[in-house]
Amino acid sequence: MLLSSRGFTADRYRNNTALYITRAPELTEPVGMWTRSSRLNIADDDLFNRIDSGFGNITIVVGTLPAEPFIIKLDNGEYEGFCIDILDELALRLNFRYELTEPEDGLWGGMNPDGSWNGLVRKTMDKEFDMSIGPISLTAEREEVVDYTTPVMEDGAGIILRKFEDTYGKIFRSFKPFTLNVWITIGFVLLAVGLILGFVDKVSPYRGKTSEIGQKIKTTSVADDIWIVYGSYMEQGTEFTPSNASGRFILGFWWIFTILIISSYTASLAAFLTVAFFDKPIKTIDDLTSQSEIKPLVKQGSNLYTLLKKGETERYRKLYELLQQAPEVTNKDDAIKLVLTGNYAYLTDQSQLQFLQKEDCDQLILGEEPFNSGGIGFIVTKGSPLLSQLSYNIIKLQEAGLIRKWTQKWWVSTETCTEDGVTNVVHSLELSTTSGPFIAFAGSTMLALICLIIEHICFRFKLLSCANKQRKMTVDSEDSISNGEL
Repeated sequence: MLLSSRGFTADRYRNNTALYITRAPELTEPVGMWTRSSRLNIADDDLFNRIDSGFGNITIVVGTLPAEPFIIKLDNGEYEGFCIDILDELALRLNFRYELTEPEDGLWGGMNPDGSWNGLVRKTMDKEFDMSIGPISLTAEREEVVDYTTPVMEDGAGIILRKFEDTYGKIFRSFKPFTLNVWITIGFVLLAVGLILGFVDKVSPYRGKTSEIGQKIKTTSVADDIWIVYGSYMEQGTEFTPSNASGRFILGFWWIFTILIISSYTASLAAFLTVAFFDKPIKTIDDLTSQSEIKPLVKQGSNLYTLLKKGETERYRKLYELLQQAPEVTNKDDAIKLVLTGNYAYLTDQSQLQFLQKEDCDQLILGEEPFNSGGIGFIVTKGSPLLSQLSYNIIKLQEAGLIRKWTQKWWVSTETCTEDGVTNVVHSLELSTTSGPFIAFAGSTMLALICLIIEHICFRFKLLSCANKQRKMTVDSEDSISNGEL
């Protein structure tokens, strides 16, 4: 609001004209004045703070740590990644330059036993860093010592471990196209159809044929009928076939059933034999705490490590006890090496784990349920004048769809990893993969040999019995002859 104070000369011209600038709506506090001699003079330096002039091309020190794909450190010392894309856009919009640096201890920021802070949080508190970027989890403790910008995304902690190959399932994979219930049902149906076919063949008036009058061809037994049904199922011909229409009707529909079943089996078998299946022993954090063979790994100084150490819940306390039995890790590379070579599970942000899995889909597998979900964002010194502009422009980036664009850029991969631990890569069949049918055939051969031995034993008993009867008949005949002669 402009207020004037002026006088007039003898010639009625304005003299000593002054225009006062006051702050609305009170109109009582002058913030500047304009006069003919001194021109404009602004007394309040904060008057134009609302004008978006950026940071005036200043250079700010930005702290960070490698955490793929948020921050990726290249061999030449440069950085790229999801957070770098955001930082570059903010620098362009707010007119500032930046220098990236890392804390000497290589930690994100946790509380030491003496109550002091370390890592990025400490450096930001001490104003050595004007700002720190990366997947920095928003926590109440950190909020007390630094200021957070608007979260750039929501995230949670997840579990990643190496793939444990299902050795038992690999041997009998040839039988996996059907479940056990289906195999049992097929066996019962095969037996039932054989019995029904035998019954029809016995009661039908046209159960046999005659080649000549009075000379009848041999009819099939129930065992023969079951063998006919089994041979049809295995797509093998048999010597006997029903001669009556009702039997042929049953057998004809059985052939249709056989074609459908075998076609379904063959189609499923092709998929099961060419896809690698892996066991997932740890799916949730509760699975991890309920066993002792696989030990958890968590980066020292991370928010998750602090959370587990506090032990606010029973499962966090159990997890921390297991954590004390595992080696200490301070970076992702050491953790992944331990995971791939031993019985360890690495716990960190789910978004980082998804990126790691896509980089090595053949060896790594994710858990199913993330936990400790929350926001991640950037931090600045407590009370920093940078905060409001940074938060405002991060919201603008989200509204413009740029955050989503960069998310797709850094988390999309050409490698396809499915959620159930199956890698969609075709493999040549190995003997271990097809050994199931060989084992089944070997087992059936052993049973056949046992049956053969039993048949020989029964046959010998039968021969012995017949010989004894013959000997007895001979003795009785000789006795009769002797008595007659006497």
